[in-house]
Amino acid sequence: MLDQLKLLLGISGEEQDAVLTFVLDAVTDLVLSYCNLDEIPPRLESVVVRMAADQVRSEGYGQAAAPRTAQSVTRGDVTVSYGSNASAAAEITGAGKSLLDDYRSQLNAFRKVRW
Repeated sequence: MLDQLKLLLGISGEEQDAVLTFVLDAVTDLVLSYCNLDEIPPRLESVVVRMAADQVRSEGYGQAAAPRTAQSVTRGDVTVSYGSNASAAAEITGAGKSLLDDYRSQLNAFRKVRW
């Protein structure tokens, strides 16, 4: 799954393997817990990889911290405002949205009821 994740993210080399493995493990644990499974079925692996890719992109794992920029600049009676990457990401994903939200319907097909 690591090779598939690197392919999706356009990463070559092994510099980020530790971070990507961590994210894959975390997403795998999340899916196993949600679905009440002991191991990931082969048909669910692609969903786990896509979820991990979304997590890496949204959290910016393995990337240097973004430089701080001015949010607003005023010159005379002209004001220019710039948004941050964090605010743009929040607008795209929505505040309080869980990683599971986008994949819940796919995961429900594999979910086992616990008694």
